[in-house]
Amino acid sequence: TTEIYTLSLHDALPIYSSSDFVVTANVSDKDMIFKGNDGGTTVTALTFDMSNAGAASFNDDITVTGNDITFGNGESISNGTDGTVAVTATTTSVSGDLTVTGNDITFGNGESISNGTDGTVAVTATTTSVSGDLTVSGGDVNASRLYTNSVDITLDGAADIILDADGADITLKDGGTTFGSLSNSSGELVVK
Repeated sequence: TTEIYTLSLHDALPIYSSSDFVVTANVSDKDMIFKGNDGGTTVTALTFDMSNAGAASFNDDITVTGNDITFGNGESISNGTDGTVAVTATTTSVSGDLTVTGNDITFGNGESISNGTDGTVAVTATTTSVSGDLTVSGGDVNASRLYTNSVDITLDGAADIILDADGADITLKDGGTTFGSLSNSSGELVVK
């Protein structure tokens, strides 16, 4: 059986223009649709939505053999020769979960979040800010300085609160000025 399809020049027009092969859909806001036979089943492989400036919808995977995908405002996704994938954009938003199978997340100014092989997560930054509560379920908080700009810091332990200074001195300050200290002198507590 031979099927004959009639293509009206008013509907679509394939032409050569400056040695380019051009296919034009002349009917306003009608899509350009590419179909094929996948194992006996007709599938729509690609649709160009001409009512939306030709937005392309692919039915399945897109394979890019080059290194870059560039978007209209200059954003890009680039694949480096070392296997690194770089997303370049003013703002990158993730609406769902973000899973990192490697060990590090590095930011533009050198800050990083690193996952150690022992399960330790390290945040490296000049300043790390927490806008809400910080709950530590483990036993230790290791920091060179804990401070707040405008509110009190309360140390509230369900058991004892232990101040352990290997240098033998605990210094009390107000606005950076020392007004007292607790010191260990040969096992004796010295209060100044």
